Amino acid sequence: MFTSLNGIHVKLFFLEMVNVSQSFLNRAKNQYINLSETERYLIDYIKQHLDVIPQISIVKLSEQANVSTATIVRTMQKLGYSGFTAFKIHLKDEFDSSAEFSIVEKIDKKIQEAILKNKQEVIKTIQLLDSGTIEDALQKIIHSKKLSFLLVVSLSSLQKK
Repeated sequence: MFTSLNGIHVKLFFLEMVNVSQSFLNRAKNQYINLSETERYLIDYIKQHLDVIPQISIVKLSEQANVSTATIVRTMQKLGYSGFTAFKIHLKDEFDSSAEFSIVEKIDKKIQEAILKNKQEVIKTIQLLDSGTIEDALQKIIHSKKLSFLLVVSLSSLQKK
């Protein structure tokens, strides 16, 4: 829609307010008719690749879908997102309960547990150490002609959980 303001032609854009809780697929369906051909192509591409979209950058999506980053941002804004990053966050939240997205969180939790366990072991070891004993050991290492190392690993840490 064009209007004239002091002799200057201004194009006015009207964006519908989109319900934040509305899913991406519903937003796309509701706004599809208002999108350009390129924006529709992008939406169709995203629908076909929903599983990888949360992990890729806007530049990567731009290259893979053969559209500009500006088209991606503009399309996301027409769907009610502030930009591509907001879209990715919403998409991840939307699919958090699905197995595909929750696998990453399960792995992350296992990594955090392993780090915490290692931290606790290091703290216990430091508490058991005596500076005099360490100095004596260092002096013996420095003055020794031959060093041998023994690695001891508990079986519980080698077992898969």
